[in-house]
Amino acid sequence: MDFIGGLPKVKGIDTVMVVVDRLTKYAHFIPVSHPYTAKEIAELFIKEVAGTKLKYSSAYHPQSDGQTEVVN
Repeated sequence: MDFIGGLPKVKGIDTVMVVVDRLTKYAHFIPVSHPYTAKEIAELFIKEVAGTKLKYSSAYHPQSDGQTEVVN
């Protein structure tokens, strides 16, 4: 993962986060605006690179996490 900064600001975006998949050599270019936090970068990585969405479930309520309960 690397950041390309110092770019001209376009629509509030002035930095590009570059993530390269070491197996397939596929590169992901994700626009970010500076300043950014570690939390924002982690959320972007999960959403854009891993392609998942974080969903919370309630404790002691197995119906909200049925897929995991089937595996267990």
